[in-house]
Amino acid sequence: MSSRLEVLDAVRQDGFALEYASKELKNDREIVCVAVMNEGYALKYAATTLQNDREIVFAAINQDGHALKYATTLQNDHEIVLAAVMQNGNALYFAADELKNNREIVLAAVNQNGHALGYALDALKNNREIVLAAVTQNGWALQYASDALKNNREIVLTAVTQNGWALQYATAELQNDRKIVLAAVMQNGCALKYTTAMLQNDCEIVLTAIMQNGGVFAWASKKIHGDRNIAIAALRATKENLFIYIPKNLWRDSDFIKEVLTIEHLNTHPKLDKCKHLPSAIPFAIRDLLYTLI
Repeated sequence: MSSRLEVLDAVRQDGFALEYASKELKNDREIVCVAVMNEGYALKYAATTLQNDREIVFAAINQDGHALKYATTLQNDHEIVLAAVMQNGNALYFAADELKNNREIVLAAVNQNGHALGYALDALKNNREIVLAAVTQNGWALQYASDALKNNREIVLTAVTQNGWALQYATAELQNDRKIVLAAVMQNGCALKYTTAMLQNDCEIVLTAIMQNGGVFAWASKKIHGDRNIAIAALRATKENLFIYIPKNLWRDSDFIKEVLTIEHLNTHPKLDKCKHLPSAIPFAIRDLLYTLI
């Protein structure tokens, strides 16, 4: 692709077409500017001199903050980096270290994408305002917070309310905080996996988790496994095979069995016995009782 007009038309259609331009045209200011306005990351294919041209870089990062990667001499430019992280918080990765420790820039980055907290320097991972902003945007960002803030109740509660999985990054103390765990399993039942044995034995917490995801019955305590109402709730909430977690004493409870047999989706469960739709996991010794009830 050598004709200037051809290249200009091509980059108007697709900025990445700059890759196929001649060396001379990759150094053409107008062509490069049009290309990066269309696809910011096309800055990758511009001549080095234009990769560090402030006007062109601004055009590129306003379209795709990640284009900061190629503006190597401007990665310590406060205005450029701020614009980049406001477009894509993860562009903080390409900023100079001094700006990864800049409160204004890091706050802008985490407000756009909480994961950007992972690229901040340690001092700001211990900044309450910044970490709170990060976990508000994305609860997963809790993993990057300082140990002290992973033990901050407000921050952890905010994180698990946004994403229950974040409970795994909280301190052991807060993984045993009933209010925090309840908020976590309400958002994502799988958070039950990361709480303590004591709260995996809490009926309200387990029921809340099951209502969100029936399969988490597997992480409940053995005592909860033997709770008739919770076991039924779990079986109703998921098509996963939970029979292996239900103790034999419940299978000897005729009322429990009758209720299990009313759960419609179990009648087409692949694990069911082809004979009279009985769960294959039910002990043979108990099947005789089941046959008398259906």
